[in-house]
Amino acid sequence: MKIAHIINPVKVTPSSELYTAQPITFESIRLAKQFASGKVDIDLFAICYSEDKEIIPDYFNLLPTLSRSVLDFGNFAQQRKYPIFNDVLQALYRSSNADYLIYTNMDISLMPQFYLVVAKLIEAGSDAILVNRRGIAASYKNVSDLPLMYSEFGKPHPGFDCFVFRRDILPKIIPYNNHTMSLDN
Repeated sequence: MKIAHIINPVKVTPSSELYTAQPITFESIRLAKQFASGKVDIDLFAICYSEDKEIIPDYFNLLPTLSRSVLDFGNFAQQRKYPIFNDVLQALYRSSNADYLIYTNMDISLMPQFYLVVAKLIEAGSDAILVNRRGIAASYKNVSDLPLMYSEFGKPHPGFDCFVFRRDILPKIIPYNNHTMSLDN
């Protein structure tokens, strides 16, 4: 079984929560891949805008630079350059021949056994998996805190931050392409 995992890093200022979260996320992904070594074939990918490239660790395969964002499709109260989700997924699809694709947000740290659990769920017959995160204390600020983070049970979180699905599902997804969309919230 081959798995391709993609993330979308962004260069931020020290005032952003991602400034602290992203290095921890990078390291947790590296450690989870190492933990699964010899059991699951995992390729790591990153995609970003040109201004974000410098923060990506060399153990990720860097995909071609993103060229558009949500700002190209509407007017938003907060002008943030978020990528088009389909662009991220399509880039992974084109760059990998993996059986399963994974996307996680940049503030999602993986448990060491993450890829092994995903592989077991796939072997049990899952075509797609949505992994919900757990919220943990905000006091963790360093990669060296990962063992403490792993030990915290955490609290349920309502968001959707991790998607795993069979490669052959992606071509069946129909993206939303209304260029006149305007969201003010």
